[in-house]
Amino acid sequence: MILGVDAARQSRPIIRGAPLALLLAASVALPLWSQAPTIRLDHVVVVVRDLSLAATTYRGLGFRIKPGRLHPDSLLNCHIKLRDGGDIELMTLAGSPLDADAADYARLLAQEEGGAYVALKVTDLAPVATAAARVGLETRISASGGWRFLSFPGNSDASGVFFGSGWTNPADPDSVLSHPNGAVALTGAWVRGGPRLEALLRSLGAIDNEESTLPDGSRGRRWRLGKGFLVVVPRGDSTNAPRPIAIELGRRADHEAAPVNPVRTRDGLWLMFTPDSTASPEGR
Repeated sequence: MILGVDAARQSRPIIRGAPLALLLAASVALPLWSQAPTIRLDHVVVVVRDLSLAATTYRGLGFRIKPGRLHPDSLLNCHIKLRDGGDIELMTLAGSPLDADAADYARLLAQEEGGAYVALKVTDLAPVATAAARVGLETRISASGGWRFLSFPGNSDASGVFFGSGWTNPADPDSVLSHPNGAVALTGAWVRGGPRLEALLRSLGAIDNEESTLPDGSRGRRWRLGKGFLVVVPRGDSTNAPRPIAIELGRRADHEAAPVNPVRTRDGLWLMFTPDSTASPEGR
């Protein structure tokens, strides 16, 4: 979740006037950064109008819900925590948005419920900011305590994702991590995006794997990260908001009582479960 401090925000330069094809070609030619961040798929944020109803819906799909908290900017959340450190964060507004981050969620919620952001974790935001500028992506930096975030304002190719550093995942009890549907890992996320997002991923060392297809026919390019996958689905036109549209989850290989697979939630996200052979029968 992006929790911004307005005073910490600053704009990064954007390359203007260069043809997109030239920018993308340059990104292919770039060597991997000598100190490239290892990109890790960390969590997916889902924005909903009624948090209690959304929690009930996900419980009905076999997830345990960890309560969140009300933040000073009026954001209210709860979590689906997974054993691999991944997280699905359910987010709503409990009042008027009181900072730019909350205003972004209000804007997304006005469009529709569903995926808001894919959070990618890195150790250092500086190489990400440099690479983003080189492929023509405008960025903004925000902070909350020791957490720092790099996001992409507006309706850009990459505004369905953000990068973060400085946080650690808490050690949650088994009562939170043991899901009746057998889910143990966040293995992939699908997001609408454009060529500049793919150019950024490539320049940061993500590996272009293959095309994948959702049950509704949406096709995207699968990028292998240091942990997990990000599948980028072409937006087609500007009316298709750059937002997450699907989540891939690993579940215990011995589990037989998974929900209908894949399943589409009431907020429009596809959830897809695949066996996770690294999980023990008890998921520990």
